[in-house]
Amino acid sequence: MNDWEIGELLKVIILFQVLVIALTLLDYVGLQIPFVRQIVCFIYLTFIPGMLVLRALKIHNLDPIENLCYSVGLSLAVIMFSGLFANMVYPLLGMPKPISTIPLMITLTLLVSVLCLIGYIRDRNFVNQKVLEIKLSPPSLFLCLIPFLGIIGTYFVNYYSNNILLIFLLFLVGLIPILAACNIIEERLYPLTTFIASTSLLYHTSLISKHVWGWDIQLEYYFSKLTLANGWWDPSIYGAINGMPAIVLLAPSYATLCSIDLVWVFKIIYPVLFSFVPMAMYSLFERMISKKASVLACFLFMFTAPFYFTMLQLARQQIAELFLVLMLLAVATEGLKEIYKSLFLIIFGVSLVMSHYGTAYLFMFILIAYFAISRITRSQMFSSRFYGQNMLRDLNRSTLRSPFIAMYAASTLAWYMYVAGSHPFETFVHSVQIIFEEFVNPFQSDAFQLLIRGTVSPLHDVTKILYHITQFLTAIGILDLLFMRRKTEKIKGEYSLLSIIFFSIWVASVIFPYYGFDFTRVYHITLIVLSPFCIVGGLAFAEFIKQVSREKLNVISSQSPKIISIFLCLLLLFNSGWVYELTKDNPTSIALSNIDSTVFNEQEVAGAKWLHAYKGEGNIYADDYRWLLIIGFEGYPFTSGCPHTWQQYAQSQLRIFYAFLGTFNIKTGTVLEIHEVRPRVFQREYVSYTDEDSNKIYENGGAQILLRKS
Repeated sequence: MNDWEIGELLKVIILFQVLVIALTLLDYVGLQIPFVRQIVCFIYLTFIPGMLVLRALKIHNLDPIENLCYSVGLSLAVIMFSGLFANMVYPLLGMPKPISTIPLMITLTLLVSVLCLIGYIRDRNFVNQKVLEIKLSPPSLFLCLIPFLGIIGTYFVNYYSNNILLIFLLFLVGLIPILAACNIIEERLYPLTTFIASTSLLYHTSLISKHVWGWDIQLEYYFSKLTLANGWWDPSIYGAINGMPAIVLLAPSYATLCSIDLVWVFKIIYPVLFSFVPMAMYSLFERMISKKASVLACFLFMFTAPFYFTMLQLARQQIAELFLVLMLLAVATEGLKEIYKSLFLIIFGVSLVMSHYGTAYLFMFILIAYFAISRITRSQMFSSRFYGQNMLRDLNRSTLRSPFIAMYAASTLAWYMYVAGSHPFETFVHSVQIIFEEFVNPFQSDAFQLLIRGTVSPLHDVTKILYHITQFLTAIGILDLLFMRRKTEKIKGEYSLLSIIFFSIWVASVIFPYYGFDFTRVYHITLIVLSPFCIVGGLAFAEFIKQVSREKLNVISSQSPKIISIFLCLLLLFNSGWVYELTKDNPTSIALSNIDSTVFNEQEVAGAKWLHAYKGEGNIYADDYRWLLIIGFEGYPFTSGCPHTWQQYAQSQLRIFYAFLGTFNIKTGTVLEIHEVRPRVFQREYVSYTDEDSNKIYENGGAQILLRKS
């Protein structure tokens, strides 16, 4: 659409604008058309503002995937910036609830209208000579059906405890890289393939339960709900998550304008937005390595557990990673003028700061290291053994210049100092303090503990071995970049230096103690840049075997993409818990297995809502999993008075004390307690609970609430 004639584009946008307003008015008078408003408003919010920004800037002739990804990123930035503007200005104009339907609708309507006018004035003479051809083939139609299998599969798990469709789904997704390596899936379908596989994997876990599940997302839900309830965002409320507009403004905007419950914004909309990360990664990688290697690199990123498990508990990091990838893509896009590259870096950089403090701080350190190393490489004293002259010239023409790096660092520190009671900045200072107190102490590092920690069975050792193989191959790929450049000759200086820094961060996570990101999250975020090197390392290692065997094992080299694709399939099947569920060997998947976890059923959610509504004064006890459900309704005030063990609850002298018990607690008569036996080493223990002094004041078949008065 970005390369359409301006008249045709404006007709489509005006149509969407009219539909959004009409559907909203119909909802107000009680005439609701199921799903229509949700779909139309989602498309409107996610794509149209960004497309209009591209037209206003007269940016054309980009790759269609680049156009799409830039449109999504710019649209999200527009929503956050406009929401921030409305939140600051509208109360001064007598509108006390700026984050509500009418103010948001007025803001976006005016903004879209202004962008349409600017786009028409500046770009009305653009004529596209290319004709966009959309070919619908049986493979593409088949791929589009896969996410629906995940949706139906989670429905069967939620209502019938039947996981057969999800088992089939994971096996099917695991086959996709093999089909790509065998040329059964055409290269032109690779971007669609990554998006389909991504949404399928994310939905197979995100749609489990009717409530948000996991750790950090409970507080993300709490602060977003606070914005919705108040109709405005209070940036002075203490809490790092409260300083993230990607949560407290973006999620309420989608919930309000799409007329969708906030829970489903996190469970449906955010995974779709996160699915553009692998698609943007593919667009980034294909200019450096082959298309087949690029799509395999994307599957490596998607097939690791943090992608479809950990990230679903961190909605703010999902959005942050999208902005991070778009920054890297802007640097690498050859069709963009330097001024537009710089503009995109500023927009996406500030949006990253407003999305996730951990990722923002990490990228700030990366940029500082990039600036320092690039300065050193320009000096005459630096040997060109590691960098060829072409790479040095690339660094001299780098878009990541000192003004942008200074601006990014200043905006990061300033934002986190002055919002949310400076909690994000305090978190940063505390993390740095830990690093210096335990400097180069691998025994305190999260990665070291993972390495020495035993597994529950030999079959579970396989997953650890598969991860070690990916790390080994990634190291080979980096060595090829530094010394041989046989497989990495197309990778330019900017990306090469960033890759070396990201790899150094991954190594540092093994040496340094825990500093805000655990090792799995560090590994995940570094894969955004390093995943191509794992594939390149596999191809290089196959060639090495061929040379050592004097071409007796030539088949390994010639079939290396297929071997790598089979390895990726095994990585998914073990990592997702698919193998452990089939063998009943200590299952790990919340989607496939009925295990005690941070997933909550309807009765537990109803009990938590009742407790929040009627408890009045008094503290609450819940075990280490059910505690997360309570915090989603009570927020930070609840955390300060929460006992950590059942014994503390039973022996408490407080006048009023509640205990919340979930379905697992009731069925087993136990509560979960997690103890830190050594730094970053936790032990799970299920303890029986009995307390004759407590009275049962609520029960619904899946949750109980006890009251203890002293």
